[in-house]
Amino acid sequence: MEAATISAVLTAAAASTYWKLVNRSAWTTEVSHGGYTYYVELPKSDDLPGQAAITGRLGYGGTEFLSVTATWGQTFPIVDAVLAANRVH
Repeated sequence: MEAATISAVLTAAAASTYWKLVNRSAWTTEVSHGGYTYYVELPKSDDLPGQAAITGRLGYGGTEFLSVTATWGQTFPIVDAVLAANRVH
């Protein structure tokens, strides 16, 4: 993947307000970019500490599994987004 696409997807994930818990251990969101739906995930609780990652994308040709790890600088705002989305007001 191109660096610009990775950056755009991870930046959009950091702004996401909808996160779902998958398999009771990994927080995941979906981000639309460039005609694809990307899946961004925080590491499972067993794998902590760890960075966020782009784990796949869905497009016209089907689903493609990916493993693109975010930097720590990209991961921290994503963690903040997950916490904000799940905060009880």
